[in-house]
Amino acid sequence: MKTTKKVLISKNASALAATEGIGKADPVPKVGAPPTPKDYVASVAIRGARLQPPAGVIEAGPGAAKEIANSTTYVSDFGQSAPDASTLATNIAFAAAWSGQYTLADSWFGYVKEQTRLAWLQANPQLDDFGPAFAYALEHNAAIGTQYASTAKVFDARRQSAVKGAAVRASKKAAAKAAKKAKGGAAEEAAPTAAESNVEEAAVAAPVTQPVAAAIANGVAAKS
Repeated sequence: MKTTKKVLISKNASALAATEGIGKADPVPKVGAPPTPKDYVASVAIRGARLQPPAGVIEAGPGAAKEIANSTTYVSDFGQSAPDASTLATNIAFAAAWSGQYTLADSWFGYVKEQTRLAWLQANPQLDDFGPAFAYALEHNAAIGTQYASTAKVFDARRQSAVKGAAVRASKKAAAKAAKKAKGGAAEEAAPTAAESNVEEAAVAAPVTQPVAAAIANGVAAKS
């Protein structure tokens, strides 16, 4: 039977710092991902263009580029119609190098995403505790809003996010309720039609006796 280790997050700062598991993110690296160039503009994706080739292509690409670049018999081996060896080798090596960066960035993103989650699991409970004290101080001392302007923005952003989240949940709940009600109404409307259909089908399948004829007549009268 699989068991899950339950980790309690203490609201005490010193105890929280010593907690193992939840909230224990690694130290932020001094050298992380480089900043994106300021003049970078995303291009329009080309339909059908593959972002990454198979892993084997990326792995063997640098070696293939080196073989082609160093070959002294390239033309005799592949003919005059083959792409220029130097250009081909350079392009393969260049593409493989960027694929290598993509692989590193993808792995790095997964790591950063998890560490971010753990770090905020540690910070958010303390912000929850600090919120009432900050709100009280701000209410009784307007200078707090200037002295701790960024802190005030933190709590404003948290409040706006909570309000937006509540509105989205309420909207989804109302939509689900309306859909359920509409579905129930449609079922109720369909019920008489189904009964009429059953009467007509029974009339066709059974011999036209007096009771059956009466049933047919009653069904036609009901529809009219």
